[in-house]
Amino acid sequence: MDKSGSQTREGNYLGGKASLIRLLESKYWDNILDERIKQREKNKKLDLRQQTHMESSQKVTLETVEWMKAHLEFQEQELSVDLDSKALVF
Repeated sequence: MDKSGSQTREGNYLGGKASLIRLLESKYWDNILDERIKQREKNKKLDLRQQTHMESSQKVTLETVEWMKAHLEFQEQELSVDLDSKALVF
């Protein structure tokens, strides 16, 4: 302001420039926060997909192990029957 109390042209310019800078800084930080929130949500979705995939993979592995166990038990029974029948021959 000059001595009469009115704002000078330079003062208006600098005040407007400072307001614009504050507005731009605010928008900049808002954008950064928005991007971080979006990235967090994306990471949560990826983590959920990975967890679902891992659980599915574990289920398949468990089913495979159970099938192999049943198959081995069946082979053991067949072998036992073969040995029993050969023992009768001797």
